[in-house]
Amino acid sequence: MSAEPPTLAEPPTLAEPPTLAEPPRDGPPKLDGPSTQSGQPSRGGSNAWAWPVGMLLGLVIGLVALGGAGGVAFGIGIGIAFALAFGAASRPRGDAQGPDKTS
Repeated sequence: MSAEPPTLAEPPTLAEPPTLAEPPRDGPPKLDGPSTQSGQPSRGGSNAWAWPVGMLLGLVIGLVALGGAGGVAFGIGIGIAFALAFGAASRPRGDAQGPDKTS
């Protein structure tokens, strides 16, 4: 019995190397409704998430730094600062409401 070792088939060759699909040249796709500058649809301009995140972050820092009642008071203060820094009190641009409406 003469057993020949199995031969491997050669991989097929391509005339041209594969290329990635090119993005459209006329810019990002147009979306209906309000959108941010990144082209992604906005969430309605709500920054309500900033309050609980800022307050919890502030309380953790305050309690770790000072502990007890002083830490809670300090945490609330710094939590408000964090929430405002995260944009809790801001409105999206172009949202003209109130007496300062210029249109």
